[in-house]
Amino acid sequence: MKATEYPLLSDFLYEAIFLPPGVTPPPREVVELPELQPYIVDFGKDGDFCMCAVQGTRVIGAVWCRYLQGYGSVEGMPELAVSLLQGYWHSSFGEVFGRNSKKELTGDFSFRSERKSCP
Repeated sequence: MKATEYPLLSDFLYEAIFLPPGVTPPPREVVELPELQPYIVDFGKDGDFCMCAVQGTRVIGAVWCRYLQGYGSVEGMPELAVSLLQGYWHSSFGEVFGRNSKKELTGDFSFRSERKSCP
């Protein structure tokens, strides 16, 4: 991800929020809550990593890692966030993006396990 694209992480963080079927999405300002800011604030520090999915000139997805300390964190293991814009959620593009990002990330980090939220 280019430094000029870092502000897009707030949009992708919003898209990454899990909502069960029938639940009204929160306002976009929810990403400004102190609990969510560690995922994006001052992104680009040493140890941060982001890979983007681009269609044409538009960034449509992001996979980013960063080392965070907090509830549920494991020392020495980065937090992983994966997000696609809503229009691409049920496309084969998402599957290819996920597969390729995992290959790319395992070259940069040693993942002993994966934690993810699933519906």
